[in-house]
Amino acid sequence: MSMTAAEDESFTAFLRDKAAEAYRDIKYKPNDFLKMLGSIGGYRTAVSLLSKGTPSEGFKKLWIEGRLDLSVEAVILESRWAKFFDQQLLSLAEDRLVKAEYRVVGQDLGASVCSADESIPEFSSSKWSFGVGRKYKRSDIFTVLGLDPHPSGGDWFTGYVQHAGNYFVFCNVGSVGRTGHDYDNHFVGDQLVWYGKDGSKLKHPSIKRLLSPQGQVFIFYRSDNQDPFIFAGTAMPSDITDSTPVKVVWSFNSKVSRGSEKVEGCATLIEGAASTKLVKVYERDRGARLRCVNYWGWLCFVCSFDFERIYGGLGKEFIHVHHLKPLSETGGEYHLNPEQDLRPVCPNCHAMLHRSVPALTIEELQRQMHLASL
Repeated sequence: MSMTAAEDESFTAFLRDKAAEAYRDIKYKPNDFLKMLGSIGGYRTAVSLLSKGTPSEGFKKLWIEGRLDLSVEAVILESRWAKFFDQQLLSLAEDRLVKAEYRVVGQDLGASVCSADESIPEFSSSKWSFGVGRKYKRSDIFTVLGLDPHPSGGDWFTGYVQHAGNYFVFCNVGSVGRTGHDYDNHFVGDQLVWYGKDGSKLKHPSIKRLLSPQGQVFIFYRSDNQDPFIFAGTAMPSDITDSTPVKVVWSFNSKVSRGSEKVEGCATLIEGAASTKLVKVYERDRGARLRCVNYWGWLCFVCSFDFERIYGGLGKEFIHVHHLKPLSETGGEYHLNPEQDLRPVCPNCHAMLHRSVPALTIEELQRQMHLASL
């Protein structure tokens, strides 16, 4: 289906709005893209970019920044404008996003892209609208989703809610919830063990929709009722128990950060003997890492190195996490407190801390650095 001149004008304005959002949110101004819009209009610009055999530089930049929701590929597939493009171009856009591990909102990736007579529900916020590991009040989430006025009660305050084909889960981990219920929600490695509301069963329609959503499942958690929520990521159910309440193990679609970082502890598990198998599980623990960096920040605790300042968006939210008390020295079981027992450190300092046996303390390494500078 081709566009009329008026439709192309509206589509061009739509794409300009997305470019403005990219500049507002991540300080990225796609100059070449804007020049194309001004020269040949939105439709021909989109066709040109989608037809290329390789992703554009803008696509790569948005991937680095975690904002592929603003790519031409995503904004077309996730909006009413999809019906104006042929099946081949839509398939190319979908394949490019799938290879980049981006799941299109409101579309079943196992099925073919919608036909010209069908449009995908428009939903401007995707999984990358929220930063993994960042804190959000409910009001912040409502603002991101464009809910005006903000809800003041109802399903948004009862644990999980459906919105625009997506589900939003809010849970407490390791503490009593706002309603007084004490569920055993906890992280195991990189997965969240979660329980539904009291009395929930697998056969209930609301649970069935949650476990097979049209879009994605956004999971937010906190460890205290007075704290803002932390965005853990988008997730899919990897294990379901037909209990009352229903029990779901959620596996996350994205990593905590874009680099390879190690976490040598777990916020919700009792640590014991230094078994290699257990250590590997603890290294992937999402809850411990998120609590550590949210408390201490993303700068190296030893040398104050700032990856984002040096590397820009590529280094944003990259850091290793160091365990102050090595597992080999615990002498038995102990409960890990991420705020007290973990520290963010850069890879160089992390390696130096473990250069000796037993590992140096942070203070000892800082003294070594001071002496070397004299």
